[in-house]
Amino acid sequence: MDEKIIKKNAVPVIAAMITALAFSFTGLPMDGNTSVEKMSDVYNGLGCTSLLAWILLLILYVKGWEGYRKYRNWQAHVLAVIFSAGMLLGTSYFTNGNWDFLFGAKKQILISAGCFIGFYIICDMGITYFWRIPEMEFFRKACGRIPAREEEVMWFRLAKISMIIGWTPFILAFLPGSIPADGFRQLDVFLGAMPLDNHHPWVLTMIMGGLLTLGKTIWCYNFGVFLIVIVFTSVEIWCYSAVVRYLYRWKAPKWILFGTVLLFAFVPIFGSYAQAVIKDGLYTAVITLYFAVYIDICHSFSKRKAVYLFLLGISVCLTRNNGIHLVLPSLILLFFFLVKGARKYAFIVAVCVFACYLGVEKGAAPALGVAPGSRCEMLSVPFQQTARYLREYPDDVTASEKKAINRILDYDVLAEKYNPELSDPVKITFRFRDDDNDPKLDGYMKDYFKAWFAMFRRHPGVYVQATLNNTYSYNDPFHMGRGQQGVYRFYIDKLYQKKSGIDVSYVGPKKIQYLFRLYDELWMRAPGLGLILSAGTYTWLTLLLMGYLLVKKQWKKLLIFAIPVLNILICLVSPVNAQQYKIMSIPTLLVFKGGKETARFVGLTSKAELEAALQ
Repeated sequence: MDEKIIKKNAVPVIAAMITALAFSFTGLPMDGNTSVEKMSDVYNGLGCTSLLAWILLLILYVKGWEGYRKYRNWQAHVLAVIFSAGMLLGTSYFTNGNWDFLFGAKKQILISAGCFIGFYIICDMGITYFWRIPEMEFFRKACGRIPAREEEVMWFRLAKISMIIGWTPFILAFLPGSIPADGFRQLDVFLGAMPLDNHHPWVLTMIMGGLLTLGKTIWCYNFGVFLIVIVFTSVEIWCYSAVVRYLYRWKAPKWILFGTVLLFAFVPIFGSYAQAVIKDGLYTAVITLYFAVYIDICHSFSKRKAVYLFLLGISVCLTRNNGIHLVLPSLILLFFFLVKGARKYAFIVAVCVFACYLGVEKGAAPALGVAPGSRCEMLSVPFQQTARYLREYPDDVTASEKKAINRILDYDVLAEKYNPELSDPVKITFRFRDDDNDPKLDGYMKDYFKAWFAMFRRHPGVYVQATLNNTYSYNDPFHMGRGQQGVYRFYIDKLYQKKSGIDVSYVGPKKIQYLFRLYDELWMRAPGLGLILSAGTYTWLTLLLMGYLLVKKQWKKLLIFAIPVLNILICLVSPVNAQQYKIMSIPTLLVFKGGKETARFVGLTSKAELEAALQ
């Protein structure tokens, strides 16, 4: 009997040890001369944390191994490979800024392979059990209630009140509001301190500038900034409350409803964005609601919802310049998702959004003297690759390549300014930033890409590493990008303030502001809580839910994920590692429903309902 128990538990015990070892490595590569004394630099050993992790893993694996063996499938294996590779790359790039932890030496390859196996086991097991949740009795019962109008309104109001309670302390602590560089640039453009261009959405710039001017006229610049904060915050609260209302309408379990309200109200990223004069908080709220309405129109079509989708689609496009690249493809895919009688309305919405966008950006903007945004904003990836190449191989650049690069970027400072996780320091050296229509630019760009391709052929690994170093946080939820979190939202940019002379400053005590910055920082660093703020978490959530639909062979429903997938792809080519616009993936929880409810969900509106809606 004892022998049978030993044989039964031998594999999960060994698997737990391998996983615990994988999590115990720091990510630093082990050189050939690493001594026992230096092992602590590369391996944490069996300290209290590592020992506790091993014990917990041991219990988890022994108790759950039989179920894991029974329910695992090839789809889970594929996702586990992807997640494990993302964790390895994230660990290496976060610690070293390169992939040396994976490929530093022969010995290091063996170590990274062992870590990969450890990560793979826990990911594969976790995915397998995650996909079993909709089939569990407690989840089926939680989704079985009948929505009531009064209760739906109650959840909407509860969400609003909770966010007011949760966000107000941030707003009061940083009165009249923080103005990061991007926010100040928009205000400077409105006041004429900078050229009128579309680097940031010019319609939103006009709204922000108008509110600032109104506040200045009534009282002072501080009041103008406060007006921007209040207006933007009100819109954000309404959007997120509406999302909670939709979740209730879709029969989401109460624990999801409560969790979503708590997320929006008390996770500090929302409160910190609420007090900042910056487009990102507003964009995140609008795109979240757009996603919710998008799913709802798939669930049960109506003309009114089509109007909502149009209005929100336009709002997304006018809130962020890359919004059109998300909205238009999603509307095209919606055409294929809906049943025949409703498809024409998806087509109409797509055409109307595109027409209005062209009218604003190609009609009104030039007529008002708004210059288009610089094309360098779309070139973060190749510019980062070039800068890393010059840092790694400064002597392996021909004279013609140097000349071609220097016509586009400041060659002499690229290697010095290169930040592996932020392309702005490199992009700022773009020589045609204020004169994007120069007739010489097209020819110069052609020569630059010839040089870029020639350098790629000599050292392709540098380009791969530059891309991975600027995107690893979107694949690894355990390592957030450096310097792109709370600090970005809690300051008044003095450089741009000097350009316009806007007399604005905090009125609250610095000690209180310090406490809120600390609170934000603690959330990012606290075990478990930091995962809520990590962009990689929402990448994983999206892939997990898509994988679940694949396993259940619900192919059509995959189209729902057009928005989060497009959002991920946009982020991967963005200037910043770990932008936190992934919170909008929360509504994807609604497709994670079991039983009969799943069978009638999204895009499967009955013929009778459809005919009634189209009347």
